[in-house]
Amino acid sequence: MKELLGWMGIFLLLGTCLPFLLRRLPVLSSVAGSLRHTLVRIHHRIALGGLVILAWHGLLMLSGGWGWLTHRGAAIYSGVLAWMVTLLVVLLAVYRQNKAIPLRLHCWLAGLLVLLVLMHL
Repeated sequence: MKELLGWMGIFLLLGTCLPFLLRRLPVLSSVAGSLRHTLVRIHHRIALGGLVILAWHGLLMLSGGWGWLTHRGAAIYSGVLAWMVTLLVVLLAVYRQNKAIPLRLHCWLAGLLVLLVLMHL
């Protein structure tokens, strides 16, 4: 269950990054355009779902048992740091709806999040 939640969180993270990636792929413009349009509409919902699922994954892993034995040292720190960056990205997106903050900061933090997740794996 714990690992399944982690993989679901990774797929949700991929789903939130797909509109950004599909915008830069000119090869499949017709298919990528309709998929990107759909993903842009549900982008925030996917991100909030990922935040909840990854928080649940982290709490289950840190609660003891087999997960605690496999996640020691750097894996714990990278997971906590990745979750904090995820929370920051979501909070910036929510705050951005009301105020004008630079979108580049949101994108750079999402890139940092991808690197942290790769390091956590």
